[in-house]
Amino acid sequence: MENSQPHALGLTDRRPAALGDFRVLPDDLICDILEYLHHRDVARLACVSSVMYILCNEEPLWMSLCLSKVNGPLQYKGSWKKTALDLEHVPYECDKTGRKPLYFDGFNSLFLYRRLYRCYTTLDGFAFDDGNVERKKDLTLEDFSRDYDGKKPVLLTGLADAWPARHTWTFDQLLQKYGDTAFKISQRSARKVSMKFKDYVSYLKIQHDEDPLYIFDHKFGEVAPALLKDYSVPCLFQEDFFDVLDGDKRPPFRWLIIGPQRSGASWHVDPALTSAWNTLLVGRKSWGTWGACLALNAGRWSECLSEICAFHNLPHPAEDEKLPVGTGSNPVYLFSDCVVKIFVEEGLERSLYGLGTELEFYNLLCKVNSPLKNHMPDVLESGIIYLENGIYRIIPWDAKTVPDVIARCNLIPEKLNADICPFGVWSKKQFNYRKAGMPTNETIGSPECRRIWPYLITKRCKGKIYAELRDTISLEGALNLASFLGEQLRNLHLLPQPPLSISTFLDIEQEIDMPLTNGFMEAVQDKSEVPAEWNIFIRTLFRKKKDASSRLSKWGDPIPTTLIEKVDEYLPDDLATFLHIFEDENGLNKVGKLCSWIHSDIMDDNIHMEPCGANSCLIENTKDNGLVTNGSVNGNGISAGTKSWRPSHILDFSDLSIGDPIYDIIPIYLDVFRGDARLLKQLLESYKLPLVSAESQKKSVKGGDKFGQLSYHAMCYCILHDENVLGAIFSIWDELKTAKTWEEVEQVVWGELNNYKGFPLDPKI
Repeated sequence: MENSQPHALGLTDRRPAALGDFRVLPDDLICDILEYLHHRDVARLACVSSVMYILCNEEPLWMSLCLSKVNGPLQYKGSWKKTALDLEHVPYECDKTGRKPLYFDGFNSLFLYRRLYRCYTTLDGFAFDDGNVERKKDLTLEDFSRDYDGKKPVLLTGLADAWPARHTWTFDQLLQKYGDTAFKISQRSARKVSMKFKDYVSYLKIQHDEDPLYIFDHKFGEVAPALLKDYSVPCLFQEDFFDVLDGDKRPPFRWLIIGPQRSGASWHVDPALTSAWNTLLVGRKSWGTWGACLALNAGRWSECLSEICAFHNLPHPAEDEKLPVGTGSNPVYLFSDCVVKIFVEEGLERSLYGLGTELEFYNLLCKVNSPLKNHMPDVLESGIIYLENGIYRIIPWDAKTVPDVIARCNLIPEKLNADICPFGVWSKKQFNYRKAGMPTNETIGSPECRRIWPYLITKRCKGKIYAELRDTISLEGALNLASFLGEQLRNLHLLPQPPLSISTFLDIEQEIDMPLTNGFMEAVQDKSEVPAEWNIFIRTLFRKKKDASSRLSKWGDPIPTTLIEKVDEYLPDDLATFLHIFEDENGLNKVGKLCSWIHSDIMDDNIHMEPCGANSCLIENTKDNGLVTNGSVNGNGISAGTKSWRPSHILDFSDLSIGDPIYDIIPIYLDVFRGDARLLKQLLESYKLPLVSAESQKKSVKGGDKFGQLSYHAMCYCILHDENVLGAIFSIWDELKTAKTWEEVEQVVWGELNNYKGFPLDPKI
């Protein structure tokens, strides 16, 4: 095998030399050819060169090799390569020797990048158009036959409300009843593949397949007859022409379908040219194409990158720098000493608030000369790129004004307060309040707005993100990281807030006092008790609380069903009690918490590490992260073989908000520390700020004793979080999947917070 050491800083494309005569073939064709080989030949070919090693270790290849071999029950072994080798009774030597997969710089592939993106993307960040299909309830058979049958599609509502399946077809209950029952699995070959339901659920939890397997069984009524009692044929579809056929001649006519995100069938014609009625009990299914993803638009973002570089006189990216890094929904490019981020996730309005808040925050850091400024990348340029009449145009933007191209989109109120940033943090909080509790499939913006993208250029950091180095960091290094994060959280939470003018607050109050869509007003504690800067924070939590149980049900496993049923009982009626409101010696109500800037997204891919020590050459990658581009997010390609690393920067401040500092501890503890209480304790010792004031700790706070427990605050915030942090909790603490109460989960996960007494609150703060 050729040497895995990279060339010096000027990396060259290793593809031509590594592929030889095969270099004339595109990557997708080579991958197709590999699927025709025996798995032993694939293993031998992986030893030929670095690029063949990459192509021959692709999971989709081994998935295809495995499914072409299996015939009968399948048990997934954690990866398709391991599963395929297990079928051949070949030991997976990498597990025994501890040898880690090799990593090679100097190779990039748009085909592999798109496939990687599709394997790891989630659908939550995309817009789903509700479409123009009519929705009807209580439709009569006569009306259905006259207006719809064979004429046009219709979405019928309410027909399945009384089905037992509506409540019994959950993973927990299906596992209990049918865990050892084998169901047929969809896949592309002609072989018959089945999996026991318990094995399929295990696969579903950990898979990251581009085209995930899903249960697609037309014999489920024969292998599990009791399932037929859980539903009934709707009244509109009682007529069954297949009844005239003998049982053994009747073609498939009913199917059980269960699958994860991204699973489904391509364009097809139903069996025997028939039409089917479909009922969706859990999740979301699109009959058509779903929103364009980052990978499929990589060409467009590359065009935008070229225009941005030309406008700002930046070096032109090399070929291996023209692909975005990572798997996030916003394309990020690394080249030269720059990082270019194009904001596209969830539409223009969300993007403007992301960039606007980040610029407002950066200006504040410079103004007050905060130490945190030394630990976030310098902002070099910012602007807006848009497509007009087929031509890309660019305008610089500092977020302090409203450019004409944005004003035409009607994204801001007509009455704009001159004393606040139009897309700054307070306006963003109003935006988040409006969006809280709204359907995620809301159509985003007009066609014109979808051709406008804000962008940010920052200075590139030296080193790598923590996610790439986690496996090489010692306990001492992890404790140093925890201390660093505690210090930077302190710097963050001590920053002053932007001014919240009276007129701004009145605008917030006027909007908040409008009835919700279901016709009732928000019942929150007396406004006089809740300071203006806290009011919208509490109101937003209130909106999230209203759909908490349905949101948790949508997230599903591994959140226990028994806990989902108890979530409304666990959450407080009055969310203002999170503020630790108490009476001072004069009988006046005071809030016992600091209302602070919060990052809310400090995770292992948003922490940057720089090398310290003598050795800085590449030995091999620290883990198989599947990236097909060189370098790391905001990194300059320093090798993972460096002796030691120290934290240097925190990245990505576009999700900034203002609220309870406890929010910042959640992603750090669950994602960065992976639930290690030692690291949480170290962070708090370096933080040196009270999470509640010393005065309120001595007083009786409103809401009862449980509100004196910081663990309760943190647990409620996890439940009300925009992201599925509960999924992380029940994955880290596997024993909690059998928990009977939220109090049990709270103490196991967040009990360490109750040991933190904090430090005396500086009167100057």
